Amino acid sequence: MIRNNAMMENTTVQQVCRSRRFSGLYIDIFQEIIQSAKTNREISAAFGYSEKSDAIISHSRKVMRKLLYLENLPVRQYQQRIIYPRQYRFWWAELFNKHKPSLLLFCQH
Repeated sequence: MIRNNAMMENTTVQQVCRSRRFSGLYIDIFQEIIQSAKTNREISAAFGYSEKSDAIISHSRKVMRKLLYLENLPVRQYQQRIIYPRQYRFWWAELFNKHKPSLLLFCQH
């Protein structure tokens, strides 16, 4: 079932995903977190969320969990890296670059 989210109206055309509760917007947000020096508030504003919204955090955590799944790594063992993705940005960037095509397969235009 394809749903149109009101949150995505301020962004570019996003990919709709086959996987439940996962979208191309999440991939964009996670990429912004690990590749830019912007704060969560700046990223929230850029994606149309309120300053106090936790949406970018929960969206990026979904991407991190998918990456751990693709690497066949246990979430519990890497919980510290999920909580503080900026401290482990190079590790996440390596996983992200390695599995970006696989993540995009979960999504379709």
